[in-house]
Amino acid sequence: MLTGGGGQPATEAAPAPAEEVAVAAEDAFGDDFAAAPAAEEFVPEAAPLEAPVEEAPAEPAEPTPLEKWQAESTAAIAKRDAEAAEKADKMKEDAKVTIEQFYAERAEAVAGNHERNVGAEEEFCKQRDSLFSNGEVWERVVSLIDLKGTNEKKQSRVSRMRSLFLHMKNEAK
Repeated sequence: MLTGGGGQPATEAAPAPAEEVAVAAEDAFGDDFAAAPAAEEFVPEAAPLEAPVEEAPAEPAEPTPLEKWQAESTAAIAKRDAEAAEKADKMKEDAKVTIEQFYAERAEAVAGNHERNVGAEEEFCKQRDSLFSNGEVWERVVSLIDLKGTNEKKQSRVSRMRSLFLHMKNEAK
């Protein structure tokens, strides 16, 4: 028996009634179903296995036609995949070589064009400078135009202007 603080026997606390617990749970959490008793879960009993266990045969049996076909098919697919991978690798190598060759040819062409353009520019500048340093004004103008009239369609439109330039050149002398 337990004794309390004043020498008197202490009483054990009696469990609270279920209604009080339900009300306390409802008030504390606002859950209306807190006091409802939990349903017992149904657990079925395991039935013993009655089917006999077959023993594996000691000798390996000859493969069935389906197994033979699957093995052959798998081998054929693996062979085709290997050939395709080899072909793809070869194509990649060929593409790399072709790209390198293209860039080399392009670099040569760009360098050649650059040299030709620089030469043509120098020649043009020399001609321009010599043109403006020598001769009369109208002689310089006539030297800049095409007197041969290589384009027949435009010839009728510019023939009057061409004749006027030649006239002005001849008068200046």
